[in-house]
Amino acid sequence: RHKDFQDLIRPNDLNIIDWLAMGDKFYGLGEIIEKIKKPLVHGAVFIAIQKDVNKELGMGGQWGEHLASLYLTIDFERLTVKKAKKWSNDNPNGKTWGFKIEDRGTHFNDIHPLKKCGVCYQGKAKGRDCVICSGTGWVSVREVF
Repeated sequence: RHKDFQDLIRPNDLNIIDWLAMGDKFYGLGEIIEKIKKPLVHGAVFIAIQKDVNKELGMGGQWGEHLASLYLTIDFERLTVKKAKKWSNDNPNGKTWGFKIEDRGTHFNDIHPLKKCGVCYQGKAKGRDCVICSGTGWVSVREVF
């Protein structure tokens, strides 16, 4: 399916759209999300949107983030909570976790908090991959320097 997702939404269930193709009409993302959310009563919808590895947000940019109750970005072995509207004890907004995907993509393992490397800029130091973060720009919070 590539359009009219709202026709398939089950109002009281978890609905998963993997993935929402925008083509070159990124400006229409907000309208599409509103249509998808409209039939919801007690259910939820998870919408996967493709993301350029060099960009912070998925296709459609801030429109997707603005309308989401929970906005996560996933990069190689890294998940960041960009926005969580409702949370109980610990505010997850802006927090990042590292992970490994194993068993042919069926298991998330070694889940651990990450923070930006304080030694380099986006994985580079003096024109080379940073030796502290191995060029990723991130270090495990459990590591002590």
